[in-house]
Amino acid sequence: MQGSMQHSLKRRRYEPLTFSKPPRSGIYSSARRVIIGKRKAIRVVNNKKDGAFLCCLERIKILVSVILLISAIYSYWWHGLVGRVHEKPSSNVPIGVGAPLVPSSFSSETQFTVAARTTSQEDSDLTEERVMSKQLNVSSATRHDSLVKQQQQQQLLLQTLLEQLGTEKGDSLLEDDSVVIVDAYSLLRDMLSINGTLQNGNSTRTNSTFDFVSSAKDALNEFADLYGGERVARVLLKKGILRLVKPFDSLQALQCTAQRMYRSREHKRPFVMGFAGYSVTAGRGNYHNQSFPFVMEHILRNPMKQLGIDLKVINGGMGGVPSLPYGLCLKNFFGEQQHVDVVGWDFAMNEANDRVGGLECFIRHVHDYNHQHGEGTIPPMLLIKDTHMAINRTSMVQSYVEKDVFRDPVIIHSDVVARPFLDVKEKLRPVGFQKWREFGSPPRAPGRSKHHPAKREHEFIGWLIAMHFLAALEILAAVDLGLHQFQSFSDMTSSALPPPISATVDATMHSIMYGVATEENVNVPSWEMLPVQCKTTFDPMVAGPLKDIIVRSSLNNNIQESLDIMLPKSLMFYNAGWVLDIGESERKAKQQLLRYGGLGFVDSKKAYRGVHASGPIQFFLSLPNNDADTLTTTNTTLEQQHSVILCEPNEQNDSSSCDLSKDVSYTIGGVLVEDVKAITESGFTYLGKSICVHFLVPRNAVKSQMGTSNTDGFLLEISVTNPLVRKQSQACGISHAIWI
Repeated sequence: MQGSMQHSLKRRRYEPLTFSKPPRSGIYSSARRVIIGKRKAIRVVNNKKDGAFLCCLERIKILVSVILLISAIYSYWWHGLVGRVHEKPSSNVPIGVGAPLVPSSFSSETQFTVAARTTSQEDSDLTEERVMSKQLNVSSATRHDSLVKQQQQQQLLLQTLLEQLGTEKGDSLLEDDSVVIVDAYSLLRDMLSINGTLQNGNSTRTNSTFDFVSSAKDALNEFADLYGGERVARVLLKKGILRLVKPFDSLQALQCTAQRMYRSREHKRPFVMGFAGYSVTAGRGNYHNQSFPFVMEHILRNPMKQLGIDLKVINGGMGGVPSLPYGLCLKNFFGEQQHVDVVGWDFAMNEANDRVGGLECFIRHVHDYNHQHGEGTIPPMLLIKDTHMAINRTSMVQSYVEKDVFRDPVIIHSDVVARPFLDVKEKLRPVGFQKWREFGSPPRAPGRSKHHPAKREHEFIGWLIAMHFLAALEILAAVDLGLHQFQSFSDMTSSALPPPISATVDATMHSIMYGVATEENVNVPSWEMLPVQCKTTFDPMVAGPLKDIIVRSSLNNNIQESLDIMLPKSLMFYNAGWVLDIGESERKAKQQLLRYGGLGFVDSKKAYRGVHASGPIQFFLSLPNNDADTLTTTNTTLEQQHSVILCEPNEQNDSSSCDLSKDVSYTIGGVLVEDVKAITESGFTYLGKSICVHFLVPRNAVKSQMGTSNTDGFLLEISVTNPLVRKQSQACGISHAIWI
């Protein structure tokens, strides 16, 4: 009996299992299938996971088989239905042909019945075709009516938007012949309407000038197609581009811009446009080449080439920087040895509340940019991108125009003209305003934030700027064709700088920010800018690296500059000496960009960083050869004293991080500087924190001579004095050295 029971249990263990019903016992939930020979028996073993997996696998196989069967049945039915619908009977075939053949043994009634059924079936098919054709016609008519209605809605919407943009009497300014609106459309139309001879034109440029006219027409048509037609496009130009000119002098300002292009062609040098700005100018959230300076370059390059002008665009934008010290170091980013024709400013987001000081300091340094290139009396053109609510900044620049300091500045107000179009449904907008928040970079790439313009907005800004310069090119083309003549080039010259409008908290900052008063004419006060020197570590830098003024000696020979800035540095490197490195937040941002190939961005906020154990670092601040004459002013007690500004990278540091005004000592010319002040002036702060310090060189500081030419200057030694600054995250950083 015992043997039979064991035999029964043994036999029971090899009984096949089925999973059609839920298992009733725990032993069934711990099974797996094992194929044994041809019988494919199932062996029970203690493995619950494999059994559950095979159970699920069986059910998945059944489900897939059912889905495939249903799909095959549906496909067979659908192809048969489509074949009957699209089958077209021939008009030459009598009714009944094509029906199943009728045996001769059938009676006539039976044959008639078969023919009748066939005729009825074909009539049904024809009726179905007519119904479908009618439905298609109705659908086509419905779509046509829908398109007509949508076009009517768009026209009504555009008319409403024109009124919202502030045009008088439904944009009568663009229709009234008594009012002259000068833009690229009107200038080209006037040039084409003149039927004069070309005998005074430049015959060598005539053919290429006609090619330019064709390219200009294509560009204007494309701009109109993108943004709602010519009428709307002209209103966008009128409201989106603010020309700061004297009263009734709009055409004269455009002629001045055209003369700039003419001079670049005559001097056989490129027409250089340098754009200074923060992350918006750089194009964050998109590819770098999709930023508005490069959009403008793409539009203008061919038309300018046809007029014999080479265009060079420099995008010096970098993320999260204020106007200053950037504005004091323009030659580091645009080049020391080249003439710059246009300088752009785009720091409005970092200088909220319509603060004036940063922009005024910026434009006063722009005024003297070209002095060393033989065209010092012709400052670069100002191209300012600002919000329409910045009334104080606009008034400040206008005052410089009225005093003949700048002749042809423009301010781009893209926000105010785009907003009405963005408040309506997507499908009713012109093409250029659709997909407004669709970025050009891949999904999840860094920079796709609300405060960064997307691809369409960059294109819109680029088009606005390009249309302004296209109007100046049309004037130049008219000159080449003998249809227009420039006035005297003396109209482009600039008057002396007036006293600054902005008032600084620290009077010692005036000389390095706004210049000094001259002694030429006491009745008419005028100012001049002192020759400011700048060295920096920020990219995109093209000249004046900070490493050029580091003194290599036994005192500071452990400066680490060859290490990859993307690699984290241990405290060992910082304890050995100052390190050329980037902050942790900057490193993380760059690592995110590298996941997407960098997106073309080249900006970087490097700095020489040190802690308490790093020891001193020394810089040599050279002085101009005519130093004694340069600083001669009416104020002999203050402005003749040399001044120094040192800045750190603008990063979001915590309270334990280094403070350049408290945790660092400065010894210049062998004298310890006692009065070091953090700069809180407009344009020098980032997220409410000062990033620069300023001090005057003590009068008893001793000058030194360095280099093979024995250049005079001051030796500046910097040391971290706070022993609590001992970690990499707390390190002091030097990214800019500026002095006069």
